[in-house]
Amino acid sequence: MLYEFAITPDVFDGAMINSNPELGRILIQILRQLSINGMLADLHKGAWKKEVRERIGFSDSATGLKVERDVILQLLNRLDDFKRLVRHRRSSSKPMEDVDWLNIAFESHQEIPFDAIILGQKLLMTCKQNDPSLNDPALIELDTQVLNTRIWANLSSTQSITLTKSDSDYQKYLAPILRHAKMLHLVDPYIRFDSSRVIDICAKLMGKRSHDVLFGTIHIHTGNPNSESVATLYDTWTHRLQPLANRYKHTFNWYLWEKPRTEPERFHNRYILTDQCGIFSGDSFECMNYAPSSNDWALLNEERRKERLRDFDPENSPFKLLKDAEIKPS
Repeated sequence: MLYEFAITPDVFDGAMINSNPELGRILIQILRQLSINGMLADLHKGAWKKEVRERIGFSDSATGLKVERDVILQLLNRLDDFKRLVRHRRSSSKPMEDVDWLNIAFESHQEIPFDAIILGQKLLMTCKQNDPSLNDPALIELDTQVLNTRIWANLSSTQSITLTKSDSDYQKYLAPILRHAKMLHLVDPYIRFDSSRVIDICAKLMGKRSHDVLFGTIHIHTGNPNSESVATLYDTWTHRLQPLANRYKHTFNWYLWEKPRTEPERFHNRYILTDQCGIFSGDSFECMNYAPSSNDWALLNEERRKERLRDFDPENSPFKLLKDAEIKPS
């Protein structure tokens, strides 16, 4: 549903794209699709972004490819704005050549595999000469056939999934969604504190990268399906979330909402909203390992993600906030 790619800087060289303008148009398609349902690795703790921008800047505008260059820069800026350009740790050695960048990508790939590593023909040939046994299916050459690969088919078509409401499926699909997230809003009007194991899974996975953990904030938005007292819900939810805050070092914010009678908007839909993406769920997030049922998740576009975040901003929400609490690690 959310894919992570690495692209080596040689792919952005003006000389390579000038030799075959079709490659520039294919690169644009890849970047545009990643801005919909993907992330791009900013290798060597942000040095990749600087390296790529310098290489794009050296492209010869007299070649007639200025438009492609400008579009590539716009798409990289979009990924950055969407927080989909995700930093990876600094390598022990400074990259000096293209093969060094590929080795840095492999360092991250060996810890948590990328869905694809895209590189240029020359770099791929060099690597195969150095290591004839190299046969990683994630390595994909930027050529005219890249849009016929299986990973492109998955990236360009998988914006919704059907999963079982079980620990295993939640961990499988939430791991890439939460790995680089610093903020999470879990919206479920019908979730109960005693059937909310998905919150434990989110707390465990959020910010969990290969080399460290990004500590962030998890916002839990609930309703009151059983008409319990506000005081009772406050006590049960704060007691439920405090051990998770202590264990995983994230801060939790709990909100209790209801729909005003005069408000036409129903407080019904369920969402997972991070600082990078938004997921709409067709059913409750309750996790039922004893008899798991299926559920459908769909990726929201960026405009819808921002709209749903505004819906649960206490200053702008159409719903009535009955009670809230902040639970910090102790």
